[in-house]
Amino acid sequence: LNCAGPFSDEIKKILNLPSRLHLTQGVHFVFPREKLPIDRAFVLSDPEHKRILFAIPWENVSYLGTTDTDIERPELSQATRNDLDYVLGIARNYFNLPLDEKDVIQSWAAVRPLIQPESSDSNADISREHQIEESPRGFFHLLGGKLTSHLLMAEEAIDSICQSLQISFPSLTDEKHLQEDLLESINPNRLERTFGIYASDVLELDSQNALSQKRISRSLPHLFSEILYSIYYEMALEPLDFLRRRSSVYYESNSLDIAEVVARVFQKEMGWSETEFASIWKKTKNDYEKDFEFIKK
Repeated sequence: LNCAGPFSDEIKKILNLPSRLHLTQGVHFVFPREKLPIDRAFVLSDPEHKRILFAIPWENVSYLGTTDTDIERPELSQATRNDLDYVLGIARNYFNLPLDEKDVIQSWAAVRPLIQPESSDSNADISREHQIEESPRGFFHLLGGKLTSHLLMAEEAIDSICQSLQISFPSLTDEKHLQEDLLESINPNRLERTFGIYASDVLELDSQNALSQKRISRSLPHLFSEILYSIYYEMALEPLDFLRRRSSVYYESNSLDIAEVVARVFQKEMGWSETEFASIWKKTKNDYEKDFEFIKK
């Protein structure tokens, strides 16, 4: 099953199959909540390009996005100065706030694996739907789609495979609950919102290591035990796995001091030498610097 998202065409090339994707990039910019003090999500219309943007509050920050521009390869995804000017221009039309490039604390860029249309005047008109192909027999390709339709995509992919193999066993995706679905708390705290039913496991790690719910920074609510949980139970192998992909730390603060605190926990748990740590720390810093290059471009 080729479910490689924006890299799906790379798999198809190996099989000498034609490309199907039209890649576009979507960029968001993050602001401290005090710079964009909203308590609910806003839809911002861009009538010139016939599309919409969003302003969304998230923990102690607010973020604006997204853009929709063509990109040749997924690894080239990166916020640019044009993206920043576009997003700030739309936001200033809606909010009576002096938002400035200096207020941005972080950015992120993601790639949409859209299915190439026969013809289209704009990226906004290209369908976000997904398709499933079988070529050659027994090799399936799950193309297109969006993050918000991932459950439906999974269900249809499994059903297609079972039908091809003449297996009478429908997908159970729709019956599998996400961890937050099983929470019984009416007003979940931050840890419960983040880890769902596994929040108690994080606290158990905290207790076992006598951490007393110590935070990684005075400015952020994240606990040291959350880093340990990501390593022990979520396959985190390096600092960026936790900073970007297992937590929201990367997007709530651009502080390299906080990032180094996280990196030192990984060093201890992974048993890295100072030489190994230096190499991994360089990679971590490069990510932070890359996501701020939009100021120069």
